Amino acid sequence: MQILNVKSLKKQIETKLPKSKYVNINSYIHEVQKIDKFGQWAENWTNAFQKAIDENKCIYIPKGKYYINDSIIIPSNRKILASKKAEICLVYGTKVLMMRNQHVINGQNRIILDNEPINENISICGGLWSEESTCRLGQGKSGRYDVEDTFHGVGAILFFSGVKNLSLKNMKFKNASSFCVQIGRCTNVVVRNLQFINCFSDGVHFNGDVKNAYVKNIKGETGDDLVALNAYDFNNATINNGSIQNFIIEDIHPYKTSGLKSVRLLAGVKKGGEEDIDCFIQNVYLSNMTGLCAVKMYLQTAPYIGKPEPAGVGWMKNIRFNNIKIKQLLHTDSTPNFVNKDLEKGHFGVFELGANIQDLYLTNIKAEMNKKDYPLTSHFITVGPRTGYIEQKKLEIFDPYIECEVKNVYYKNIKINGKKIRDLTSEIKEVKFSKLYESEMTFGYGKIENIKMLN
Repeated sequence: MQILNVKSLKKQIETKLPKSKYVNINSYIHEVQKIDKFGQWAENWTNAFQKAIDENKCIYIPKGKYYINDSIIIPSNRKILASKKAEICLVYGTKVLMMRNQHVINGQNRIILDNEPINENISICGGLWSEESTCRLGQGKSGRYDVEDTFHGVGAILFFSGVKNLSLKNMKFKNASSFCVQIGRCTNVVVRNLQFINCFSDGVHFNGDVKNAYVKNIKGETGDDLVALNAYDFNNATINNGSIQNFIIEDIHPYKTSGLKSVRLLAGVKKGGEEDIDCFIQNVYLSNMTGLCAVKMYLQTAPYIGKPEPAGVGWMKNIRFNNIKIKQLLHTDSTPNFVNKDLEKGHFGVFELGANIQDLYLTNIKAEMNKKDYPLTSHFITVGPRTGYIEQKKLEIFDPYIECEVKNVYYKNIKINGKKIRDLTSEIKEVKFSKLYESEMTFGYGKIENIKMLN
């Protein structure tokens, strides 16, 4: 496995960032406008932020609350430093994202070439980045690229696509209705010390075409995945399909109040565009995680009636999990097949695999599982397709047509409900579906081979 050199990565990013005197955002107070917020006047800092960032390489945001009602565009060679008592808040009802880099290109249905425009050397450190939302609004309803939703698939407070040398550190996010941070088509990324407070979707959401990333100390309350590596993603959740390579992810801790308390790795083959895009994932090391209920590693397209959106099963290679604590007392999905413990359709796992995976390492894993209530459908590993079919709506949530194979699972020091597992094969379920309902497509299956305990 190629090991990412974290010291070298951090040093490279830091040396590339601009070295300049910080300009206080209050120097641009003359650009502040007034907005009506529920019958009271508030300060709108959008123009002030944009002009300050356009004219200066380094910006300082002191203590205070700063309302933003439009997207702020960040060019190359910019550093934003915010006081920990500075809150930058997206005004209620604003449909567009708060900040993004300048050179964003839509790569949802095509491969973006290496010589197409990118930004370089962007850093944000500190601050509370917030919305005034009370629920998850859904993709395309908030966090848009622009009002017209030109690049449908963008949905975040902060969005970065097409950046070399990106650093996000010591930041808090609050009341986010869409992804807090969405990243795609980036090289050399450090995301460190992020906290999420009452957020309703994903925390850090990586899309495809990202290489060399160090993600550390991510915690908080999210409605969906705390960290997601979606090399392939739904049409409404990405403009960057492509590979994810060379990641180290450490210290991931969802709060008890989080929604799914999960981490996702999603590979696939994007079809239906100008060309097929191989959205593979390789060389990923994940360690020191607590509070999780599941690790999701299966292909999933958007919910559908009839046929799923065009996609193929993806592949992963050299994926390592170490020092993970998982508490899975219930299935993560509440469709009838899981609730009713269906012996064909109701299997769920701590590690749920639905991709062609080679060289999966599981070491020092402690899992608490509800074997009492789910003695036949709860497993440490499931491999194969999933279904969440809702008969009344003819709606399928997952992809029961997946055919996948997992080769070379290496394990050491696995404990389930306090008992050390010496033979992991008894804790693995290969899922195979017969004809579940009327469909033009063939229902799938999963296979696993070469399971070996490490010395």
